[in-house]
Amino acid sequence: MNLVLVALGLVVLLVAQGIYYSVMWWGQRRRDALHERLRSLATPEGGTLMRERRLARSPRLAEVLRALGFPEKLEKLLLQTDIDTTVDVLLGVGLMLGLGLTLLLSVVTKSIALSALLGMPLGIAAPIVYVASTRSRRVRKISAQLPDALDMMVRSLRAGHGVAAGLKLVATEMPVPIAVEFGRCFEELQIGGDFRDAVRNMTTRVPTNLDLRIFATSLIIQHETGGNLVEILETIAHTVRERFKFSGKLRALTTEVRYSGYVLGALPFVCALAIGLLNPTYLKPLYEDALGQAIIVFGVVLWGGGILWMRRLSEVDY
Repeated sequence: MNLVLVALGLVVLLVAQGIYYSVMWWGQRRRDALHERLRSLATPEGGTLMRERRLARSPRLAEVLRALGFPEKLEKLLLQTDIDTTVDVLLGVGLMLGLGLTLLLSVVTKSIALSALLGMPLGIAAPIVYVASTRSRRVRKISAQLPDALDMMVRSLRAGHGVAAGLKLVATEMPVPIAVEFGRCFEELQIGGDFRDAVRNMTTRVPTNLDLRIFATSLIIQHETGGNLVEILETIAHTVRERFKFSGKLRALTTEVRYSGYVLGALPFVCALAIGLLNPTYLKPLYEDALGQAIIVFGVVLWGGGILWMRRLSEVDY
């Protein structure tokens, strides 16, 4: 009974803390991004473009994480989003979620080892999946904003301004996240950075966005070989806008498959939890017997493979 109360108390605490930080983040994210953009563009010296290291705020902890190797991949993932956090916080939240899921599952399974085997990976993976999904939403938002940004650059060029002035106009007039990326490119040019490197860094920060890569490649080629930049940007804006419309139609057509995958993926856990709460002794042989535990592990592996397979089926290459 004490274990149940501790598990429920921890889950309630984690849920309340998650709701609190979600509300705070939702209210501050736009203002923080706008403040960062305007602060860097308003100072004569331009400010710094490079984001702070995202491994940890503590230098010693950052060295420990860097020695492990894999946290640097998480740092790179964070650098491609607007989430203001570090890898150590991300891993800490994952460990807390894993412990909470372990305690919650132990109430049902009565086995700490099996609960940890299931709960810890899910808990640690949850914040990483959230960051990855945030990056995907940011990439789609940049694709949606890019045609309007290019149209704004075209108007700036027709008024007699240069490319740098067009980048600054987009950074000050367009909403985030496209304004932040163009602002960083403008800042790099202002502090004397190479034009090729400044434009290419935009695609490095948004590596999965093909539309931004088309724009960057065209801008670099025009800068080196010459040509009518206004016509080039107008063509790119039209192409990107049509590609984004086509991509939206594809996502609408594959919505049923994607949500079917979500339902089928959650169904085994929902059923197991419901059976465990309604009849705790029904599944007891499954997680207490060695063969049953092996079946659970094998089933989780098959479940993961099925989720990846259904996700791949819902994606359309074009």
